[in-house]
Amino acid sequence: MTDRLTQLQNAIDQLAVQFYSAMHYLDTHHDFVPLEDEPKVSDPQAVTLAPLILSDINCLELKEEAKGTKPVCCIFANERSYRDLCDIVVVDDAAVFDAAKSELASDLMVKTRQIDLLISSLPGAGVSATDQLARVRKLEAELENVEVERLQWAKRRQELLSKCDSVILELSRCKNEIGK
Repeated sequence: MTDRLTQLQNAIDQLAVQFYSAMHYLDTHHDFVPLEDEPKVSDPQAVTLAPLILSDINCLELKEEAKGTKPVCCIFANERSYRDLCDIVVVDDAAVFDAAKSELASDLMVKTRQIDLLISSLPGAGVSATDQLARVRKLEAELENVEVERLQWAKRRQELLSKCDSVILELSRCKNEIGK
């Protein structure tokens, strides 16, 4: 498993991709809705996918989705055809467009909450520098105390080891005296 900073960086990268994808979807699937007193304008290149027939694209399979048909697998005659298709504004039905906007917004909110959670789990987040220094000093003092205790236990272990050695030597000497 990766550390928190790597997870945070990955989440931020994913959020950037989601923002781009959302903006691209909104840019290529919107209807030309007029503002207040303006007349409705239309883009001559804007199309709906149902009647879409392009001569230089050979669509192998069409899949019915929502309220329109979207090409699932297309073979493009050339790279220009692909770029042209990507630049076409494909007007979605208002209900489909609103549902997609809601889903995109909720996905962005989930990702930002995940990022907030990762940020809050970072050590030192929301703590002042003086508080962090005080905590470091406290941990240093605790480490020194533990080291002193470790040295005491090492000394005690050495004393017990010496006693065991002397008892074993004494038993060996006694055994030799009994055997003679």
